[in-house]
Amino acid sequence: MDNASGFQDLLNPYCYKCDVGLSSFDARHHFIFSYTYELPLKRFAPSSGLRQKLIDGWEIGGIYNYQSGSPIYISDSGDDQSLQGSFDGFNPPDRPDLVGPLHQLNPHKTVCAAGTGGPGEPSCAFVNVFFDPAAFALQPLGQIGNARHNFFAGPPVNNLDFTAIKRTSFGERYNLEFRTEIFNILNHAQFFNPVGDFSNSKFGDVTTARDPRFIQFGLKLNF
Repeated sequence: MDNASGFQDLLNPYCYKCDVGLSSFDARHHFIFSYTYELPLKRFAPSSGLRQKLIDGWEIGGIYNYQSGSPIYISDSGDDQSLQGSFDGFNPPDRPDLVGPLHQLNPHKTVCAAGTGGPGEPSCAFVNVFFDPAAFALQPLGQIGNARHNFFAGPPVNNLDFTAIKRTSFGERYNLEFRTEIFNILNHAQFFNPVGDFSNSKFGDVTTARDPRFIQFGLKLNF
């Protein structure tokens, strides 16, 4: 907990204690589980020969990572509503008012937001929303918005990587290793934080995500 984790955070100069919240680098829960298991296939392989080379030497492993989301920085980069000189590109932006209960939504569900509906333009824009932007409003002129510093966190990380390795020995000098690595094997959609700028038309929307499933292969000869 702190009231400013960096120079980009806007502080309320009239009430520092009003800005106490989550640190920008806060990760409340972080769980990592890794494993390696040598498959017991040697019992089914003969003592020598091609069949022994194909069956023996298999190993699987993986890493599971779950981490709570990082805090969302709510700001307003529009006009200098607070009259604090925060519109010149050098000072931090304003913050809006929190006027209602904050409802966090499921960003995995695509919803229809009202579009422009102009000629040749869609009347419905499909977005992935993490929180309801209706909970925020523009603060009165000359006042600091009451949305607290980093008072809630964004989407979590939920990732499983998997690897399968085959090691084959040739005589006493050579060892061939073939490796298959699958990152995000479950292909979970893992989102980055939504847009926290109140002046942005995508305020509350998730626009970026971590990598989807990737598969890579490797071959290494030790001698």
